[in-house]
Amino acid sequence: MKKIFIAVVLIAYAFPAAATLILGQSPPAANETPVAAPEFISEDGAVNWNFLSDFAAFINKCFAFRLELIHLNSALSAAFFDVSQADDVILGAEGWLYYEETIDDFLRKNVLSDEKIARISQTLARIEWNCAREGIQFLFVIAPNKNSIYPEYMPDLGPKHGAENNREKLLKRLQTDGVSHVDLFAVFNAYREEAKARQSEIAQNSTASSWAPDLIYYRLDTHWNKLGADLANAAILRALGREEEPFARRGVLYNIPREGNSDLYQMLYPKGREKELDVEFARAFTFMYDEPISDPGSMTIQTACENKPGSALVFRDSFGNALYPFLAESFGKAVFSRRTPYALELAEEYQADTLLIVMAERNIAQFEKFVNLEQP
Repeated sequence: MKKIFIAVVLIAYAFPAAATLILGQSPPAANETPVAAPEFISEDGAVNWNFLSDFAAFINKCFAFRLELIHLNSALSAAFFDVSQADDVILGAEGWLYYEETIDDFLRKNVLSDEKIARISQTLARIEWNCAREGIQFLFVIAPNKNSIYPEYMPDLGPKHGAENNREKLLKRLQTDGVSHVDLFAVFNAYREEAKARQSEIAQNSTASSWAPDLIYYRLDTHWNKLGADLANAAILRALGREEEPFARRGVLYNIPREGNSDLYQMLYPKGREKELDVEFARAFTFMYDEPISDPGSMTIQTACENKPGSALVFRDSFGNALYPFLAESFGKAVFSRRTPYALELAEEYQADTLLIVMAERNIAQFEKFVNLEQP
């Protein structure tokens, strides 16, 4: 009996490696990078004395059926224990998923000191002053965390730790220091209130029968959807003194399957096939890319839109993936950069007359990663 048990254990341990050699390695999960197989002898003839440990690490990351097992484990944990098996994913009510990095903001924990908030605001004020000196219009935009706009689906994580979080403190300070900015939190909440007032009317529309009328963020993703991006773009343009009609005013089609995958869902269920609903606008984009792009998260995107005034340089993070097409439609030329720290000198290189910084609320805590607080 003991020999049988040992044999079963050995087979269980050997199965992943054997299956991988026969069937090939499992692809990386949504938030992972591919892992290369280790070599015992390198191209220059050197012996890798750590081959066994490197091979074990390789198998652990890409053994056959890995994603299927991760998916199964996540599904069982969520169904029976209401527990997320992905470190970066929070299980919310009614199938909503949230990003773990936003917990501190939600609970008002680890809030930056008044002095640090003041330094951030003063740095942005200096950037705006330098822009004004060069005839460039500046605007700072905070993209709210999803649980700042939809707190009602968050699990009970206990009481709030303070009166204000980083976003609330920074917006107040920006107002005091006269820094040009957009409060999208106020914009989105006003829209939600308006949507609730129209709910009975929308419910009678057959094309919106299963669509939440105030849904401006994805349920299974970190970010705003196309409707949220359109609202954000309209608020940005208003702050710049440019009144342009939002895409949604010309008609919105609901219940459109989303293009691409939802990041949080793929982290939790790497083999999942659930598709979120999205929106599509009757009005089409007309801007052109200077060079084709392979990914909306590309480091640099350059666009041109015929008969539109001005040129913009936009520093963005992942919230800019859905936002940039709307901004591209509003400027004759636009450059969207994910380079960090922000290379502010690019405004001169690209002859931009508008400089935008679009930053996710969760990134305020690590502002120095994006902007030098000693910015001259």
